[in-house]
Amino acid sequence: MAYGGPILVNQATDPSHPDSVTGTEVGNKRGVDVNLIGGEVNISSTSSSGGGYSTTGGDFTATPTTATKDVVIAGLPFTLDACTVVAGSAKVIDSSGNVSDIPDTNVTVSSSTITFTDKADNFAAGDTVCMSLAGPDKAYTTATDSSRSGELDPLDEHYINIAINTDTTNVTAATHYYPSSTGMPMDAKKDLSISGKLIDADGTLTLTVEMMNDEDTSSGDWIQVYGYDDKNNVVANSWTVTNGTLTFANSFNNANYNHVRVAVVASGATNTVIVKGRTKAL
Repeated sequence: MAYGGPILVNQATDPSHPDSVTGTEVGNKRGVDVNLIGGEVNISSTSSSGGGYSTTGGDFTATPTTATKDVVIAGLPFTLDACTVVAGSAKVIDSSGNVSDIPDTNVTVSSSTITFTDKADNFAAGDTVCMSLAGPDKAYTTATDSSRSGELDPLDEHYINIAINTDTTNVTAATHYYPSSTGMPMDAKKDLSISGKLIDADGTLTLTVEMMNDEDTSSGDWIQVYGYDDKNNVVANSWTVTNGTLTFANSFNNANYNHVRVAVVASGATNTVIVKGRTKAL
């Protein structure tokens, strides 16, 4: 049946249309309201049995006990009772693939076991039970009379604690790039922070941060960018130490670029370079 929108009368009475109903069916569909309004048939659900739970949906398991009329239920997030059973449905598939309904005209529930008293035969080896149960709405919390909502794969869990991890000594008198000369992708991350230490005993060390959107990270133009020097509370685009020690903690927020790298220029070869970088999406 169609929910959430009207269907035309000719569609409703056309047997080839997936939303069709016959004259005898109008108003008689279980859990469905059918109203003729202004030349349209409005069909809407009136079911109030709560949330739907099923074995096929992976909400719980239903295991028949051989030589009995019992089915053992496991994995439900609510207490099983007879009402949740009779408001649902149950079928059994035997070892030959034959399907039959399990009658719910006489049902008892003890803990997690359902007994279908009116079932003609006991369950046999190889039987599979397919069931649906009517339970509380899956998003509803009775204790607080509220509906729960959640976020799949939340952005605040998108981060890389050690995106750049450099701790080295005596780099040569040249320009060095971290994590590499082609940098690293920012992907879905928008914020970068770096911290560390530069120690130089025979010259100068200068640290900068470069970013780019060019897909050619080997020969494209890397651009030196400004960041916030959290240690000194200023905006800067380079950090230098000469014959001494410099600690730094810098952030580059809303860095909406495809690639980033840290460049360190050394004038001598007696030094220590420590750079630790972290990226996050939110």
